[in-house]
Parts: sequence; structure tokens; C-alpha cells
Amino acid sequence: MDMTMIYLMFGGISFFVLFLFIYMINRDKAIETKFAGIEMALENIFSELDSLKKEVKSPKAVEALQKLETMMEKIVHSMKVLEDKNRERISRLENKLKSIEMNVKESKMPQFMQTINENDSKKIKELKKQGYSVEEISRELRMPIGEVELALKFS
Repeated sequence: MDMTMIYLMFGGISFFVLFLFIYMINRDKAIETKFAGIEMALENIFSELDSLKKEVKSPKAVEALQKLETMMEKIVHSMKVLEDKNRERISRLENKLKSIEMNVKESKMPQFMQTINENDSKKIKELKKQGYSVEEISRELRMPIGEVELALKFS
């Protein structure tokens, strides 16, 4: 098996993990920006409500404004709950990504390559040199065709 191919595969997997990490960070920033915009809009609405309360003197209007204020407080609470859930999801995704990255770093060869040992790889090469087809090698060694093709590609 060619070591440069393994290094290229590790590099590709590492690049993919890095890409996912950067994507998650950018996505998190976009969500934070949207939440900040919503919070600012809600703060503006609260300040408008306060100014309306000062202007309006009738009891019915004050009561309606109080109902509106309680509804707005419920909305703010719901937004905070959603934001907390979103942060938890992002944290779980980051932990999963870190574990995948650690598995890739600890592994000497990719998981799909671990099923093919060196003896099988040598036998596959020998049979191919003798003119056997991939299907014949697969039957002879009792291995799936995909593994035989994979071993031939990486040998």
C-alpha cells in the first residue's frame, strides 16, 4: 500500500473536518447575528410600549398595553429558550466533530481499509499478476468484489 495515498486520504479527511468546523462557526455567527437583531427589535418594541403607556391615560388602553407587554415577555422567554437549545445543539455537534477528528488522528489507516490485511493484499496482487479477473479473485479469496477492487486501487 502506498503511504502517499494514505497521507492524501488523511489530508482529505482532515480538510473535510476543518471545513465542517469552519462551516459550523460561520453558521453559529449568522444565528447569533439574527438573534441579536431580534432582541434589538424587541427592545425597541418595549421602549415604544413604555412611551405609549405614558401617553395613554384610559384604563382600557393601559390594560391592552399590559396584555401586549406580557405577550412580548413570553416571546422573549421563548426566544431565549430557543437560543439555549441552539447553543446546546452546536455544542453537541462540536463535540462529535472533535471525536471524529480524534478518531482520524489516532487511526493509522482509514476504517474501510482495516478489513484488508497485508496477506490478503499480497494474494490479491499475485492473482491479478497471474491474470485473474476481479470477480475470480473475489471468488477465490471469498472476499467482496468491492474490497478486492479497493485493495487493487491502493496497492
